[in-house]
Amino acid sequence: TGPPTSKPFGPTSIGMDISFPGVEHVYGIPEHADSLALKTTKSTDPYRLFNLDVFEYELYNPMALYGSVPVMLAHNEKRTVGVFWFNAAETWIDISSNVADKSIFSNLADFVTGNNEIPQTD
Repeated sequence: TGPPTSKPFGPTSIGMDISFPGVEHVYGIPEHADSLALKTTKSTDPYRLFNLDVFEYELYNPMALYGSVPVMLAHNEKRTVGVFWFNAAETWIDISSNVADKSIFSNLADFVTGNNEIPQTD
């Protein structure tokens, strides 16, 4: 009981978690002023997929530039896999890695103790 709304059930969203076991780095989602190998977003903003036209932009920034190409690839010495995200809505992509997110001291401790953790990128 109130005025009619275009969203009678409220705002909606969709989410998905994808993991790449055995992979240290992921690539793809072009149209960003960043490196080819996507960096973790543990301490930064997530990558944004959104169609827009940006005249001036900052280098090494995860914000969208022009169109969005929702393809992400993961590669290791045994296989290459990819994900195509077919969704018209604005999308935010967080990237984390159990290997890339470690500090130099954690990597050194793993080497000394012989920790053979399998890399995984989420």
